Amino acid sequence: MPQSSPGPPGRSDSGTIVALLLPSLIDGAAHDEGLRKTLAAAPGAVRLLVCIAEGPAEPLLSMLAGLKADMQILLGPNAGNPQTGAFVVRAPPGMAKDHLLEFAFALCDVVLVGKGHESKPLARHASRKLGKALITIGSALHPSSLVVVDTTKNLDPDMHAWGRRIFGRVEQFALECLALFGWGDEKSRKSRLWRCFRPRWGPGPYFAPKGWESLCPDKAAVDESAPLVRCFETMDRSASYGAYIHRDITWAAHFGVASAVLFAVVGYIYGYSSFAARGAGGEASGWLGLVFSGLELLLLLLVTVWIVGARLTSLQDRWTACRLGAEQLRIARMSLPLLVLPPALATTDAKEGNDRDGETSNFELSALNQVKRAVRQQGLPRVDYSTLTPGEAASWLRLIVVDQMDYHERNHQTLERAEKSLRHITELIFVLSMAAVAAVLLGLHDHDPRFLMVTAAGPAFAAALHGAGMRLGIVHRAALSRDMSKRLKKIADALEQLVMGAASSPRALREVRELADGAAEDMGAENSSWHHLVRRYKDELP
Repeated sequence: MPQSSPGPPGRSDSGTIVALLLPSLIDGAAHDEGLRKTLAAAPGAVRLLVCIAEGPAEPLLSMLAGLKADMQILLGPNAGNPQTGAFVVRAPPGMAKDHLLEFAFALCDVVLVGKGHESKPLARHASRKLGKALITIGSALHPSSLVVVDTTKNLDPDMHAWGRRIFGRVEQFALECLALFGWGDEKSRKSRLWRCFRPRWGPGPYFAPKGWESLCPDKAAVDESAPLVRCFETMDRSASYGAYIHRDITWAAHFGVASAVLFAVVGYIYGYSSFAARGAGGEASGWLGLVFSGLELLLLLLVTVWIVGARLTSLQDRWTACRLGAEQLRIARMSLPLLVLPPALATTDAKEGNDRDGETSNFELSALNQVKRAVRQQGLPRVDYSTLTPGEAASWLRLIVVDQMDYHERNHQTLERAEKSLRHITELIFVLSMAAVAAVLLGLHDHDPRFLMVTAAGPAFAAALHGAGMRLGIVHRAALSRDMSKRLKKIADALEQLVMGAASSPRALREVRELADGAAEDMGAENSSWHHLVRRYKDELP
């Protein structure tokens, strides 16, 4: 197993604790002394997230004015205008109260409640449905969810760079070679094929096409030091690097076993077991047989070490969890500037160790927890929705949607061509093998043992091709990308109409946000389907 393979995951620091305050859970009572006590007893920095969905804002904000705490305020479309120096975000027109509260819950770690308010329906919903810790004002903060498992530890090539310019070339070369046997832009495909041999090779983060920064409504999410950006880039690099290693091992293992069969046949042909009986002329032949037998054993040992090493280090579970997290962060970076909550952020804050009958791994839970922590550290988007035009919002969303649509279209074409080539090559090998067997049966040659190289090693290589294709899920991945491309195209077409129409009404902005919600749901569903598909094929000997 390469030294760059991931070891046991570590735990990362929590950062700022985000505590949510809702007027209905404190009844406007004076809690300033209790809040001071709670903030003073916190184990780290605390940010207060105040959500006022409707009604006047002054009573609560007047109480908080003397706290001098880090504070962000989320107002409903019809809430009062507060006089405060804190950062304020007013929701776009038409945003429902339930959606606003759901957004606020997703961006907090704990919920602060007044004494005796723990049994209120909203508090029970936060605790039982969303897994939020309810902290009675005046009590110490104890958010157990803040320390999360770092799925990128020892996998991020920027931190552990050995092999970053080596791994991935085998898998990419094999895929591009197979994809050449088809129709399309052959010049572009040959360029990607020869790129596998260039010195500048390695996993790097990719979010969107160049120039996306100028279209992003949230300028705070453009900064490279932003928590959302840092977490995405780390997970994206780690996922790509882990995939490079894992897929290279898959191709090498299957073809290593097939080559072992070939070496066994060659060793038999040279008669290593009877070289002494052949005299001086056969001795060289016998030693050559021993060499091929040794190569066979070496290949089998290497394959065993690769597969067992990948299994012991949980390489597959870790890089797929990183990819799951990176794509969920991509969705979040796309939709959060429009105050649209991705489905993955609306889930319960689960703890590691809850592997529900194998459906959700601890690594998957850890990756989603890292995503949530990054989003909460980022905080509310720095967007003024009173000045954000529907055209600007649609242009931003369309940029991401079209880029993802193009990716899935290219991915579908590549994988579909590779699958067809795999099938045709496999069929050709079996035809040649059957022809060789038929020639033996019909006595068309003098029982030349070299025919074993076709009749025995040929099917072994055909099985290796088929096994590698199945192990990498090429057919299923192509189908997922094809369906995803079609769904995103519908959204992209609708966005293009909004951009061309230059609509400026609140209704048009609601349409953009609805399309953002649909895009986030579709992209999240595809990401989850891909993750569960890849996890089905466990590491095992070919």
